[in-house]
Amino acid sequence: GAPIRQCDEWAEQDADAARTLIPALVKVIRALLIEHKMMPSGDCRICQSAWPCPVMTTIRALLKDRNTSSTPLSCGRTATSGGPD
Repeated sequence: GAPIRQCDEWAEQDADAARTLIPALVKVIRALLIEHKMMPSGDCRICQSAWPCPVMTTIRALLKDRNTSSTPLSCGRTATSGGPD
């Protein structure tokens, strides 16, 4: 399909693409959450590091506070700057 345009207004095809992609992204997040669970030892089943493991900490931080990422959002702006790169 066509790439999603990353500007302020969404065309219908952008909304359609989002409707297709969002369920797939939810599946990925759920799979990571299932894999990275705490074992009776107190460690992550996958990372084998203390719970919560870095993967869980990152997922939680990204879902809880979308403004901490420096991932480009649209038209040259980033979440942290809000302005041009």
